[in-house]
Amino acid sequence: MKKKYLGFLLAITLGASVAIPANAEVAGWHDNGSSWSYLRSDGTKIRGQWLQDRENWYYFELDGTMKTGWIQDKGNWYYLYSNGAMAHDTTVDGYYLGSSGAWTNASKEWTCPQIKSTATSDVSAGFKILHDELGFGYSSGWAGYSTYSDNPTYVTPTALSVTKMNKSIHNAEIELIIRQWKDDANIKNSYRVQPMAKQLFKFYFQNGSDTLFDDVETIYHGTDAQAYTLLDHVITYGDRQVLFTCPDGNALTMWISAPGESITK
Repeated sequence: MKKKYLGFLLAITLGASVAIPANAEVAGWHDNGSSWSYLRSDGTKIRGQWLQDRENWYYFELDGTMKTGWIQDKGNWYYLYSNGAMAHDTTVDGYYLGSSGAWTNASKEWTCPQIKSTATSDVSAGFKILHDELGFGYSSGWAGYSTYSDNPTYVTPTALSVTKMNKSIHNAEIELIIRQWKDDANIKNSYRVQPMAKQLFKFYFQNGSDTLFDDVETIYHGTDAQAYTLLDHVITYGDRQVLFTCPDGNALTMWISAPGESITK
C-alpha cells in the first residue's frame, strides 16, 4: 500500500511539472542585450505595431525589436528617442511633431537659433555668447532662457538657467537647471524649451550632447526604473561629468564639471 501511495504522489508531481513550460517568460519588457522587446501575457512578442506603456508610446518592428529614431508608419513620420519613447509636441532635427507624434507642416512661426560657438574656460564670457547667439538673458554669473516672453532680455521666470559655481558645490563649474521640459498648452512657448536645450548642450558638450539630451528626455518621459539609473548618478559626456539631481521633484538640476575634471558627490 505504501509503495502504491508513493507512486501516486510521484505521478501527480511529474504531471504538474509537465504542465509548466520550462522556458516560460514573464510578460512585459525584456532586455535582449542590444535591443528591447515586449511580451504579452500569453508569451508572444508585440510585432509591427505600437504599444502604449503609461504615458508613452513605443513601436516594434516585425521581429519584435523596439524601434528608435525616425520611422514612417501609415504615411506619417514619427521620432522615437533612444529609450524608445515617441516624441511629441516638440521639434526634432528642425521638424515639428504634433500632439499625436506625427510630423506636421504647421508652423509655429519660430525657428530655433543655432549655436555657433563652443564654451571656453571663461564661464562669464560664455554667458554673453548665450545671449548673443541664443537670446538668453545674462549677467557675469548667470544666464537664463524664459518661455514667457518674446523679449530675449526678459529673464524671469526661466525654463533654462545656467549659474557660475566656481567649484563651490560638487566641484561643479556650472549648475544647469531645467524648470520646464514638457510642452504645455498652458505655458507660453513651452515647445521651444527642448530645441533650445539641445543648442545649450551643444555649447557646453562638444561630444556627447545628443546622448545627454536623450538622457534628460529619459528622466522626464522614461519609466521610473530608467530615470533611477540616471538620477543621483555621476555620468560622463565627452570631457565633462554631470551629476543629475531633482531636489523638489520637479526642476532637474545638472551639476557640470569643467572639461577634464571630476564631479564629487
